[in-house]
Amino acid sequence: MTNSFTSSTVHISIPNTSQVVTLLMPDEDSLRNWYYINKKNNKHTLFPYWAKLWPSAIALASFLLNNITLIKNKEVLELAAGLGLPSFAIAEIASKITISDYAADAVAFLKKQSIFQQCKHIHFQQLSWHHLPENISADVVLLSDVNYEPAEFGSLLMCIQQLLEQKITIILATPQRLMAKEFVQQCLVYSTNNAQVTITNNGKEEVISIFVLQ
Repeated sequence: MTNSFTSSTVHISIPNTSQVVTLLMPDEDSLRNWYYINKKNNKHTLFPYWAKLWPSAIALASFLLNNITLIKNKEVLELAAGLGLPSFAIAEIASKITISDYAADAVAFLKKQSIFQQCKHIHFQQLSWHHLPENISADVVLLSDVNYEPAEFGSLLMCIQQLLEQKITIILATPQRLMAKEFVQQCLVYSTNNAQVTITNNGKEEVISIFVLQ
């Protein structure tokens, strides 16, 4: 799929920092065309939501850069990373970063992104929170806007509990969705720190909640 659409560079100013991250972004029109063509051949084709830069990813990058001690010289794993903005934003801070997504096309694009970014100590893996390895090699796991589908909340909570049992710190960024209120309340049991970051998205301000779970 990654050869089926064009991409361009976009400069992302990280709020509350002086850092600007330049990302490769898939072209929306060619991405949409790819989806409609493949949907005709396979009705189960999922829209590649991983290819959009979501406000939670920007908010998470901002939080990390303002709380460097959480990730400095640590092994970091980003799950369901999409375009991987938080990981690329901290590429020079963490000792090792693994960026992952369940979609093979997302991982392929992340590798292309890494070449563009000239990152040398970033690794890639196709992972799903449904089937995580028993022993994850990470000090910190990043989750950005993963709680958007209520049917997945149970699996997500099991994933979070599995990681916490391994003494892994989880940093979760989430929009303030009413349908996810119960999920967030269950996560708050493990929260040792939280913050709010306001992101301007399409001319509107959106508040993103950040939780450090330990």
